[in-house]
Amino acid sequence: MPSSSRPSPLILLFFCRILPLSFIICCGCLLFFGSRGVVRAKASTTWPTVKGSIQEASVKHYQKGKWLNFYNAQIRYAYTAERKALSGTRVSFGDYGSVSPPHAKAVVSQYPKGKAVTVRYCQEDPTLCVLESGITWSVWLRPAAGLLGLVAGIIVMLLLNKRVEALIETASEKAASFR
Repeated sequence: MPSSSRPSPLILLFFCRILPLSFIICCGCLLFFGSRGVVRAKASTTWPTVKGSIQEASVKHYQKGKWLNFYNAQIRYAYTAERKALSGTRVSFGDYGSVSPPHAKAVVSQYPKGKAVTVRYCQEDPTLCVLESGITWSVWLRPAAGLLGLVAGIIVMLLLNKRVEALIETASEKAASFR
């Protein structure tokens, strides 16, 4: 292998160590925060309830680039907990946007402005609140993506490490043959 076609040590360090490790850390964070959402969703079924009212209900459109559109239900509600006037925006744990508007429109039609609602809130942190308590399928998306990415990142890093070791061994053998 000519020396000009051999990757430099900095390129190897970046692609075989830094990039995979960064990916693993990001996926680990996604797994951690996603799992926290699952725990909160489960806990929300036992939180106390108070009456509230919908203050705002609209479909928010986000455009990412030229072709990708996202639609999200923007729901804001007011409630009083622990003798404090508060507001919340979470409909359920695992709220998600969509590339087509029907889901967001369905959520907005379920919670029109002015509607009286039941709000569940966490007693330790009354600002942590939700309209629909419990675990839904969508609350599992973040931890599942984090776990899959974490496993994939570790596998890629291990495979790249074997490749780097093979390159180093080959380079060492060639260097020894020139002596």
